[in-house]
Amino acid sequence: MKHIINHMSFGNPEDLQLLKSRYGVYMNAELDGHTVARDSHRAGNLYVEYVIDITEAEYENLDVGPDSRISGYEYRSMKTVLTTYGMGAVWFKYEISPIKVHYGLYK
Repeated sequence: MKHIINHMSFGNPEDLQLLKSRYGVYMNAELDGHTVARDSHRAGNLYVEYVIDITEAEYENLDVGPDSRISGYEYRSMKTVLTTYGMGAVWFKYEISPIKVHYGLYK
């Protein structure tokens, strides 16, 4: 058994591109291209559980004012991999943080 996460991000793709072009900020995509595969010498199937902690982040150019605010979502992930003789599975558990991080940028 094997799985690949091609891309995982949260938020509006246009806002994420704007963050990258305006502020040089790349919202993390730590799971992009991530692969989990069972070793060939192990029997059984994989049970993979991801716990993803999502936090909203807002960027503002303080020289321009509130019109320059752009929001995105950062995430951190943790993974557990077990070998099972039952059905293999991939689970995603999301935890949404009640805190919003605000970055004020000056030139």
